[in-house]
Amino acid sequence: MVIGSAGIKAVGTKYKVRHRAEFGISILKEFWGLGAGRALLAVSMYKKAGFVEYGRDPKGFYSRKSGFQEILYMRLEL
Repeated sequence: MVIGSAGIKAVGTKYKVRHRAEFGISILKEFWGLGAGRALLAVSMYKKAGFVEYGRDPKGFYSRKSGFQEILYMRLEL
């Protein structure tokens, strides 16, 4: 049984945006709070790699089934 998924994709190939990516995660509501999302997201992995959180949007995404979802913004300056 699949209870969640995560994905990452490039924003674009043009010079101004080719360094950017979008990451999304989805967990079935009945499995919220069990750590599945943390395992898929692995925020600590990004922090260990030098990424820093620069913002959150508590209503960044709206799902018809589960309502608003928070978006966490992280970046790494090269």
